[in-house]
Amino acid sequence: MDRMIPVQQAVCAITVAYNDPDGLKCLLESISAQTRPADGVIVVDNSDKPSLSRENKLIADFALSEIPGYEFVASPVNRGSAGGFKMGMELAYAKDYDWIWLLDQDGTADKVCLGRLIESSGKAGVLCPKVISIDDGMTELFFRGRLNSLCGSFPVLSCPGKELDITMFATHGVMISRAAISETGYYDDRNFFCGWEDHDYSQRLKKNGIKMLLVSDAVVYHPDLIAKYKKTKAGRFHWTSRLYMFVCSRLPLPAFLGVVAKADMSTELGIVRKKTLVALIKKHIRGFKFWAALFFSFFCLVIMKASGKPVLFVDSLKMYADMMHD
Repeated sequence: MDRMIPVQQAVCAITVAYNDPDGLKCLLESISAQTRPADGVIVVDNSDKPSLSRENKLIADFALSEIPGYEFVASPVNRGSAGGFKMGMELAYAKDYDWIWLLDQDGTADKVCLGRLIESSGKAGVLCPKVISIDDGMTELFFRGRLNSLCGSFPVLSCPGKELDITMFATHGVMISRAAISETGYYDDRNFFCGWEDHDYSQRLKKNGIKMLLVSDAVVYHPDLIAKYKKTKAGRFHWTSRLYMFVCSRLPLPAFLGVVAKADMSTELGIVRKKTLVALIKKHIRGFKFWAALFFSFFCLVIMKASGKPVLFVDSLKMYADMMHD
């Protein structure tokens, strides 16, 4: 049974800055322009160079000077999006904010977004806006879980009404209640670095019975990453893997480690992606799902090998063996 969350209002916006002062400027300007202002903003800086960190701070100081609860925190090392958001969530939680609003630095928010989200507070522990492509301002991006109906279970492509129960979210624009955080904790930066930490958090919220609600008249803007990266090896691996993990979260189907086998494991990115997918399987796929994943991965790897595609056959299957002994 879904638990209702008391209506409370103090909101802290959090973003993680990394090597993109121009993007950060656009985001922070959209935060400061909210018709219902945020009560606080925490900018966690992950930049590689001190010069970029200083530039980010100058931008943040200027854009957020009217917000009394503004804070700029420079991380001594790049903690990735998972670690950066976790740091911000911990700081905001310690300051007793009732809601924590997470925003990616490469996106923006419509000026009435926060106000519209707050109008739905009390109905769910997690509130998500509609995500529109920042490139054309029209295309609705989706990755919000599934809609269950008498005809079956279908991906949420758009919200047919003002509000819709959802099963998962991507980070940009999500607003998480203090009650949800107290029960679920923060983003997992031990198993995740940049990518899938939001998927993992969605699964943990579901396990705790925390309701997630899509609010269609609250809008944020974000690059269409599927279109941006679909032609690259890393992009195909990332989005195909997200799709399979999404399916696995709903049905007793495999994680399809044939996707991992196609990635270039000699690169740092490939190693991070491999570690991330393994962490998701360990945390969220149990029992029959695990054995189905093992069988189907073996089948897919055989087909790929027979068709002449380069695969890491032994390494891919070894990941399952390692997980069986954990």
